[in-house]
Amino acid sequence: MLDSGNPTVAARIWESFKYEIEAGNKTDPKIITTVEVDKTVHDFGTVRKDEKNTATFTITNVGDNLLIISRISSSCGCANITWDKQPIAPGSSTIVQTEITISEIGSFKKNLIVYCNANESPLILTLSGLAR
Repeated sequence: MLDSGNPTVAARIWESFKYEIEAGNKTDPKIITTVEVDKTVHDFGTVRKDEKNTATFTITNVGDNLLIISRISSSCGCANITWDKQPIAPGSSTIVQTEITISEIGSFKKNLIVYCNANESPLILTLSGLAR
């Protein structure tokens, strides 16, 4: 089912949304910037099976152009990812927050893949730990 409230769900809606953002900020989608991430791995340590756990990553635009995060996907269906969909100005930061629920006992390693207009794209952010 299509969630028309989330512009990243369908490619056509996302392209239209991205066009509006870029037109309003007069930026070319081919313009590249540079980012820094506060960490690339979040180790939860030991967590309880079927319990929600939250992790945050801070992405800072250290380049000279607007940073546009076009989408973030996960390597599993267990992560709910949120981030500010607006372009990030040079020198500013954004928070990527994820809630993850691990349904199986044992060690886990899940990736978030951040697609953006940065030299480093896609960024790979890792969630790891042990579920009991």
